[in-house]
Amino acid sequence: MENEAGFADQARTISPRSYLGRMAAREEAARQRKEVEEAAHIAAMDAIDPKWGYCYFMGGDEGPIKIGYSTQLAQRLSCIRNQNGLLRIRLLAKLTGGRERESYYHHKFKEHRFSGEWFERHPDILAEIDRLNTPSTLARRVGRG
Repeated sequence: MENEAGFADQARTISPRSYLGRMAAREEAARQRKEVEEAAHIAAMDAIDPKWGYCYFMGGDEGPIKIGYSTQLAQRLSCIRNQNGLLRIRLLAKLTGGRERESYYHHKFKEHRFSGEWFERHPDILAEIDRLNTPSTLARRVGRG
């Protein structure tokens, strides 16, 4: 049967498989866009002058990990040790980016927040610390002094 325009009337149907395939492709494209945006954001943080401070991960061999930022890491470490009586706390990783990088990590690991700037010793956080301490990552980081 034809309609007034002379076209055959056909019920437009989309198979569930076709629909799911298109949805999966859209989700994959969105994931890839997010990865590209995150990489650009990280590159921008890498370019931040160290005078604006370092983002750091501090902790002991067990227990929570502090993610913070400071322009004077040695003094900050000493202060944290004295405040908490945590003489065995040490610097686990540092990188440029100051407050912006600190905010990035706080958001990234928000589901592992213990209290304030202290986070559970979660495998995701430990993996990031390990990644930051690999030779290839260390070579790319700015102002490691």
